[in-house]
Amino acid sequence: MDKLVVEMDPDVKAVCDFMGSNIDPGKLVVVARAVADLAPVMWQHFPNVGFYDPPLSVRRITDYSMGNPSQSPLPQAAT
Repeated sequence: MDKLVVEMDPDVKAVCDFMGSNIDPGKLVVVARAVADLAPVMWQHFPNVGFYDPPLSVRRITDYSMGNPSQSPLPQAAT
């Protein structure tokens, strides 16, 4: 079974929460892309403090302990 682990900067989470609560779900992706495209033009005059860690990371974790052991990436022990 695969599990996605999303870690994000608190400011990124705040923006995502705001957008999710205030924008029609059918428009979220289009609006997010438009904001990303406009951001350097709208806010370039502010100093960029940068991030020490990536502001967003998404990892996929595969749990082989549940389900079919034949799908395990490790070879089965000889019996």
